[in-house]
Amino acid sequence: SYKGGYTEVAKCLLDNLHYYKLCEPTIVVTPTENLNGTANFWREMEDYIIPLIETRYRTKAGMYGREPADFKPGDMALSRTSRAFAGLSLGSIITWDVMSRSLDKYAYYGFYSGGTCSGDRKIMLRRTLRNKDNEIYDIKFAYHSCGTADVMYADHAADYRYFLKESDRLREGENTVFLDKPGFGHNFSSWIIDLYNTMAFDFFKH
Repeated sequence: SYKGGYTEVAKCLLDNLHYYKLCEPTIVVTPTENLNGTANFWREMEDYIIPLIETRYRTKAGMYGREPADFKPGDMALSRTSRAFAGLSLGSIITWDVMSRSLDKYAYYGFYSGGTCSGDRKIMLRRTLRNKDNEIYDIKFAYHSCGTADVMYADHAADYRYFLKESDRLREGENTVFLDKPGFGHNFSSWIIDLYNTMAFDFFKH
C-alpha cells in the first residue's frame, strides 16, 4: 500500500530488507542504458558506472577515495564475488550480455521476466560458458523468474533450459533456479517479488 510510485516502492522494500537484516549490506545502483544502446551497456557499466560507484563508496573493492580512472578491469575481477547484475524485461536481455561478456566482473545474475537470448547473443554466451579459461570465474547464483501469464514466459523458460543443457556451469537447484509465478504478467507486481527474492535469498547468500 506504499504510495509514491514504482521507484519509491523499490526503495521502501530495500530499506526494510536492510533494516530487518534480511539481506547483506548492499549498495543498489539503478542505471538506465542511454549512452551506447542496449548492446553496449555492459561496456558503459565497466567504463563509467562501476568505477564511479566503487571509488565513491566504501565497497569491498577497496577503491574508496580514488579517482574512477584508477579503477582497472583487474580490480573489478578481484571484487566480482561482491557484485551482482540484474535486470527486468529489456534489462534481462542486457543481463544475458553481461554474463557473456563480463563473467570476470560479476558472480551473481538476476533475470526478471527474461528477454530472449537469441542470435549472436546466444552464440557468445554459449562460448563464454564453455570456455575453459573462464572456469576460474564461478557463477555463484543465477536467478530466473517469470510470471506464467507473461508474454515472455515461454521464451524465457526455453532459454533457461537451453543453457542448463549447454553448460555444466549452471546447475539447477545449486547455483541457478527458475521460479514460476502463477498468474503474474509482465508488470511491476511481478518484478518487485524478484527484487525481494534476489536480495533476501539469492545474492551474496551462496
